[in-house]
Amino acid sequence: KLSDPLLISAQRLTRDFGYTDEQMEAIRVEIYAEAKESWDFAESSPEADPSKIYEYIYAPDGGK
Repeated sequence: KLSDPLLISAQRLTRDFGYTDEQMEAIRVEIYAEAKESWDFAESSPEADPSKIYEYIYAPDGGK
């Protein structure tokens, strides 16, 4: 799509900055690995306690 920021960025890296296909693939692999690591961390983390949803929104609650 013409308005896809990821495609626009990839096009600019190759067209304007001379990135090769190999460099772009290396970037894709690195991004995928980081995203997967983040996903795995989130999936293995415990569920948040809903009763604490409003704590520390504006300032520390002083240990209450």
